[in-house]
Amino acid sequence: MTGTVEPGALFGAGDIHAGVLGGVTFDPGAVLRSLRPGVNAEQVRAALARFTPQQLNVIHHVVNSARNVMVVATAGSGKSTVLRTVAQVLPGGLDVGAFALNRSIAQELRTALPRDVQVSTFHAFGRRLVEEHCPVQATFAEWKRLNIVKSVLKEAGVYSRGVAKSLMTLVRLSMVHIANSAQAVLSLAAEQEFEFPDSLDVVGAVRAVQDRALADFRERGHFDYDDMLYLPLKLGYGFESLDVALVDEAQDFSRLQHRLVRHVVGRRGRVVFVGDDSQAIYGFSGADKGGLDRAAQVFDTVTLPLTVTFRCPASHVELASAFSDGIEAAPGAADGEVRRVTEEDLLGELRPGDLVMCRRNAPMLSLAMRAAQEGLPVEVLGHDIVKAMEGHVRHCFAYSFAPDEVEGRLHEYGMSLLQTHYESGLRGKVLRRAVEADVDLLSCVASFAAEVALLAERRGARASGEDVMTLVRSLFVTKGPAVRMCTVHKAKGLEARRVALLEADEVIDAGRAGEGEGDAAVAFVALTRGKELLWLVHGSQATLTSPDADE
Repeated sequence: MTGTVEPGALFGAGDIHAGVLGGVTFDPGAVLRSLRPGVNAEQVRAALARFTPQQLNVIHHVVNSARNVMVVATAGSGKSTVLRTVAQVLPGGLDVGAFALNRSIAQELRTALPRDVQVSTFHAFGRRLVEEHCPVQATFAEWKRLNIVKSVLKEAGVYSRGVAKSLMTLVRLSMVHIANSAQAVLSLAAEQEFEFPDSLDVVGAVRAVQDRALADFRERGHFDYDDMLYLPLKLGYGFESLDVALVDEAQDFSRLQHRLVRHVVGRRGRVVFVGDDSQAIYGFSGADKGGLDRAAQVFDTVTLPLTVTFRCPASHVELASAFSDGIEAAPGAADGEVRRVTEEDLLGELRPGDLVMCRRNAPMLSLAMRAAQEGLPVEVLGHDIVKAMEGHVRHCFAYSFAPDEVEGRLHEYGMSLLQTHYESGLRGKVLRRAVEADVDLLSCVASFAAEVALLAERRGARASGEDVMTLVRSLFVTKGPAVRMCTVHKAKGLEARRVALLEADEVIDAGRAGEGEGDAAVAFVALTRGKELLWLVHGSQATLTSPDADE
């Protein structure tokens, strides 16, 4: 620590944690005297009494500085409690909004924050603005832009499903990344390795889609999911409508969402961001790479760290610190335990309350099925998997099958999917992602189909596609205490005393190599869910081999 620490100051002037208030006295009594109406003073007093100097420093800056604040909060650092306290100590009479990444996080914030704070996802907030300001009756039209994309391509004489998918993706990316210039649009297309017909004016097509989409809204009130963020900015809806914006999980928001924050607070409002680049695992869905640094510059924030984790024991922190220099174990933290095990070992030790993660669906679902067969209550998180698998099952097993027919049907169907993707015009990254997703889901289907086929054979019968889906659905509707299983992405925000990471070597090695988008963040998130025991699981069952998409 550097500089002089005044009595009552949290950090000395010049200390790296001091922000802009180094050496300035922090007065908890003054904070308690200026709470928002309806806030429980004893609750705030108790929180302040438990807070570390880093956590108190956040409250210090919110109360005693007019600056925008960027809280860089590591996993398990108490950010939710800090964010709740920030909302409680803001002066009364201010219009305060809190933005969450998804509906489940928004619901958690809604129950935690003062009732007069407007809590929503960005899309829900934008939808309300669109519906309030629409010049005619607003109507949600989910496929609006895709239909416009098809029309533009047909008029150009270059329509195919693959080209339509690529152009639709490019249109969305140009909105998410605010790519307004021709060069910016072409750079996005090159980065994603899109291949368009030579005769197509790509920039002109993107602009034609956007112009028609805007006209459709003005004339008929049609808006889609993308319009919920785009139209308020384009048409000025909700400008300077908030005095303070609180943004949770800010590392996973897009550039467009950050621009919407700037729009709604305008020149006079204030922003408090909470996030951590070490946990930025949604780059594939449009989250802004380096978004926290960009937001810190755009909003001229003071950056305040929360580096102490109260969740993870020291041994877990030691592993996770390979992927973040912003995490440290709490003083007196237990050592915890890290154990390398096989899947067979893990099955013998799992019990309700444990959390099992994997980067891919197939190994996780295979283990879930085996655990359920051994009588262990299992709950798989993520109902979107069921819907995706159902489509594949319907195509592969439209008629009954025996065990020796499973591999052949899946192989034939998988190759037909690859051929369809290629013939429809998918190339480069888009094709590779489609193939990887297909292989993951078909590996899931293979495990379940093989199992139900063997069970049917023992009864002297043949299995059906409905038998497969019945087994799949049984893992998503468990009631009561159970072993929770999910992908690492679904595990964001979860914790458990005992946590298992399947295919641990692959996750950790990929994180260290850092070649894939978000690999290091995925490893960090996976290693920071446990409170006591972390199983690193190796020896997962083999899954389908992915064909070479480039070939």
